[in-house]
Amino acid sequence: MEFDLLVNEEFVYNQRSDGIIVASPTGSTAYSLSAGGPIMHPRLDAVVVVPMFPHTLTSRPLVVSGDSTVMVRIIDAAEGAPQLSCDSQINLPLEVGDVVKVGKSEEPLNLLYPAGHSFYESCRSKLDWASRLGGSEWHSQKLNQFMLDRMVYLCPYKALCRSNLVEPFAENVLVI
Repeated sequence: MEFDLLVNEEFVYNQRSDGIIVASPTGSTAYSLSAGGPIMHPRLDAVVVVPMFPHTLTSRPLVVSGDSTVMVRIIDAAEGAPQLSCDSQINLPLEVGDVVKVGKSEEPLNLLYPAGHSFYESCRSKLDWASRLGGSEWHSQKLNQFMLDRMVYLCPYKALCRSNLVEPFAENVLVI
């Protein structure tokens, strides 16, 4: 399909792609990620616009202010009828010439999290960020050995460096 993207009624671009995802930090995250969009911290007041399989290599996700109004104007629908899908719960048919406006509600959504909840822990567990070939302890040991064998430190204050492990290489460069 072909569409125009406008943010706060300002033209951003015209694009051909399989669709477009407009997501908040707490909504449509999985859809956005699967299309190459960013992970946004839930406290951000932002909206991400992610093209779905754009027919160009230069198209990238766009993050805009949460107060923005994002407008998508349908220009052409060569293959089938375009539709608006809201988290795959509501599907509305669209036609060429239709304009979809997405903006922040006047009423805030208050989300509840369990005590001790950590956004980053959720990312680690759900996205498997903490896994390494051989396990995290193995990785830490190998990384430490690599640093001891090869790493160059830029250290402007020699007193801050562990003197028993380093030797001066240049004025502000120490080699382990």
